[in-house]
Amino acid sequence: MKRRFAYYDPCRTYERAAISWPWGNDILEITHVGDGNIGFIADAASRFEVVNPVLYVCRNKGVIRMNRTTCAEVRIPDRLIAGVRRCSSIEFTLSYPETSFEMHRANVEHLLRFPDFLIRPMPPKAPTDADMDMDELECPLRKDEESMISNVSPRVAFEEWIRTHGGEIVFESTDGYVLAHDGHNLLLVSFFDGSGSIWLADEEMFNGDPPMWFSESAHVESPLYKLRLAAEHFNRLECCKVLPLTIVSDRIEIVNEEDMMEEWCRMGIRVCYCHRQDEYLNAFEDFLASMAKDGGEFRVPGKDNMNALIEEIMRYEKGT
Repeated sequence: MKRRFAYYDPCRTYERAAISWPWGNDILEITHVGDGNIGFIADAASRFEVVNPVLYVCRNKGVIRMNRTTCAEVRIPDRLIAGVRRCSSIEFTLSYPETSFEMHRANVEHLLRFPDFLIRPMPPKAPTDADMDMDELECPLRKDEESMISNVSPRVAFEEWIRTHGGEIVFESTDGYVLAHDGHNLLLVSFFDGSGSIWLADEEMFNGDPPMWFSESAHVESPLYKLRLAAEHFNRLECCKVLPLTIVSDRIEIVNEEDMMEEWCRMGIRVCYCHRQDEYLNAFEDFLASMAKDGGEFRVPGKDNMNALIEEIMRYEKGT
């Protein structure tokens, strides 16, 4: 399967140069996308050398590297995101104080996450009343990056969310999933926090063996496999229905999630991150909040039906 994204190791020593941001706190904005190219005009305060420029794009954010030590942030308007994703190069114009212009072409690299050398440091500026909140001083790229690579365990994140929303974990399976409710819906939840950061998901059995997820150095049974079998079994009961959900650690990238969305929907399982949002997967709390508004078939059953379901889970585990 062809990979559509690149991943840059943030520990590449030759990239550890002092980064300067020539436009201060200003952010460039892409103005047009057409014929496979992106374009914008930038006003530079002073002339500098442009060598092998590259525009790095991570979802709807960008950073352009003009040379080894000079970078600038690039804003990508929502209306142009789809066009940018199709581009492999850009054309841009630099405007200098003496009204001279330079045309340049840069390659576009689509990243799973920004490496360290592209994360902008907090800009120095005099404190004002609006700056008293230290969170406001941080660059959006750094805030998003820190959230993106959060090391919070998906199990811990789920348990904390359940407690704060009046729910509870009703039963813990030896197969790694839990039966829980959030006060609205009955949930069957599995968690994935693999040792690697980049994973390829596969939900097809091979020679009768369970489907596997793969990283560069490991492979594990799909966290959806036993969850799906259990959910299908329990949802054939008359007492209640469970909503199957797999929560993935924020620090993990599923490189083929776009291709897997249709398969996960066919399986009837929702896959979410802990707190992250991206184009295809949402944070689990946002998904559950939307389900709470919808109501419906997964509502929390009465005590008798809940006890019947727990007894069936125990029988099911003994049988498997």
